[in-house]
Amino acid sequence: HIAKTAGTSINGRLAGKYERICGHKGYSYDYYQYNEREKKKGSAVRPSGRGKVRNTTMYQIGYEDCDWISIEGHWHDFDRIRDYPLEFHIPCREPISHLLSECNHLGLEFNCESSSQDDLIAQIEACDLGTDIRFSSKLAEYSAERPLKCFDPFPIDRYMSYMGNILQSRRFPVKDDAKRITNLKRNKTLECLWQPEYAKVKATVTRYLFQMYEYYRFCDSCIGTSNDLFEQNMK
Repeated sequence: HIAKTAGTSINGRLAGKYERICGHKGYSYDYYQYNEREKKKGSAVRPSGRGKVRNTTMYQIGYEDCDWISIEGHWHDFDRIRDYPLEFHIPCREPISHLLSECNHLGLEFNCESSSQDDLIAQIEACDLGTDIRFSSKLAEYSAERPLKCFDPFPIDRYMSYMGNILQSRRFPVKDDAKRITNLKRNKTLECLWQPEYAKVKATVTRYLFQMYEYYRFCDSCIGTSNDLFEQNMK
């Protein structure tokens, strides 16, 4: 999945409700007991152990019994399962919100006072969590019969409802999800790119994001079209 697009929450909630979920942030087959262990810790925790499965372990397990897969790695990793019938669901988040969530994850604060092109690009690159590594439109080559699909991951319940019509429910679903965190709480009133006085900086940063990353260009061309999962579902 693309970093900072609710992937941890989506993966965990799906693994807790449905069978054959295979993700870096949880597998259906042992998610119930993993969640029970995490709840006993008594507070929000960062994913670890069976809630943060190494890619090498995922490769060893294989994907033959998976109905939904989430890999945190290079988009090339899907080459291992290119012969499977795949449909890619690309989470598309509003670009500025996505960038600032990445910055928050790394403990960085975006500085709007330094508005030169070089400074802004340097800040964007410093916050980037491998967007071009995780996404390429070439993923479409692995699902030749199905175009890449997109969706807005917020609110999460919308995607959960969509997948609930496709996936098989667990016999014993997780009823009380342990709270998992990957970011510190954000205070958007302190994030300069949302402030009216920095509207021009925000517009410039947005333009650079589109120029620098294929992911944002793909999302812009996909959301609201027939390849948007939710537009498709409304018809």
